[in-house]
Amino acid sequence: MANLTFRNVLSCVRNADSSYALMEESDRIVVPLFGDRDCFGLLYALFYYRRYRQKNYRLFPVFLDVGYSKEDPACWEKFAMDLGLSLTVVDAKFIYPTLLSRQKERKKLSRSLYSKLLKSALKDVAHSLKANKIAFPSTHDEAVRTLFFNLFENGKFATITPKLHWEGANIDLIRPLILCERRQLETMAEELSFPHYESSLPLSEMESKIPAILLQDEKVRKSLKKALSNAEEFELYFETLEFFCENDPSYTLKPVYSAKDMRLTHFASRKEKEGEKDFLLLKHQRKVGEIAYRFCSRHRVEFFYLEGKDDDLCVGLKELMDRLSQERIPLTFRLLNVRKSLALRCGFSKKKEYGSTQERYLLKRG
Repeated sequence: MANLTFRNVLSCVRNADSSYALMEESDRIVVPLFGDRDCFGLLYALFYYRRYRQKNYRLFPVFLDVGYSKEDPACWEKFAMDLGLSLTVVDAKFIYPTLLSRQKERKKLSRSLYSKLLKSALKDVAHSLKANKIAFPSTHDEAVRTLFFNLFENGKFATITPKLHWEGANIDLIRPLILCERRQLETMAEELSFPHYESSLPLSEMESKIPAILLQDEKVRKSLKKALSNAEEFELYFETLEFFCENDPSYTLKPVYSAKDMRLTHFASRKEKEGEKDFLLLKHQRKVGEIAYRFCSRHRVEFFYLEGKDDDLCVGLKELMDRLSQERIPLTFRLLNVRKSLALRCGFSKKKEYGSTQERYLLKRG
């Protein structure tokens, strides 16, 4: 326990926990064991962090049998037993055949699909164990790789987060090693003689276009780690997005992204809906309305919050429907909790939706 590298890893776990409130009293945390030695490091660190911080959470190491014959839970079982924990082996044999069925010719198995299937299986395991959290061994290196992969391949600034609430499952996904570097875990594994284990499942790798300096230069690594949590100095020009309404350019729609914009609205007083998009409706730069919508399905949009006068809201609604229709057709728009005068003015009519006996204001495009 006097190992210096291990103390540094524990320090990273403590910093992540204190910054993102990852582990709480009475938590029941599933720790999935798969892939490589980082999982040993995660379980080991969480076990001793519980003692160090005197936090009364419970750990449930889980091995998922994905149906790949070369995967053996024996080393995981012994490692867990040495910590006084019992390993739960779960039958998830549907995963490997599913991966094979989606495999492209002469290509490795899809890592993204594998991740989705794992999470689905882990959700069921967590519910059976009455667990409220699932811990993953993601490190700072993975956060950086994901950030630049999304930047170069998907055109967005996004990466994995230390904590994410899984709304549908009512489970928190946590990453206690998010501030640790991979090399720290590798050194700790060698110094503490963790078992040598690496999954032989032939999964595809994320193509890396990251300049080598980003992972090799000490100063750059520290700056990246600071930048990923530096909310006060975050500034990109999407926060100033604002577009004209084509039917009446005296109006503009401004997406609500910043806390400053949120203070101008009543959105903050409501419970957020999954996939919600919020907008301020401005006329000559003065707020005259608020509009919120979400996609209920790929071809169905629900406007569930509208505040303002009919004249103003009609302009904003038509602009949003025009823009959404340019991106995807056909689309069915639905209005909830809205005045009849506004609905009719915007071209909506009351109809019964498929599979429902209730009439709603609907409008179809395309």
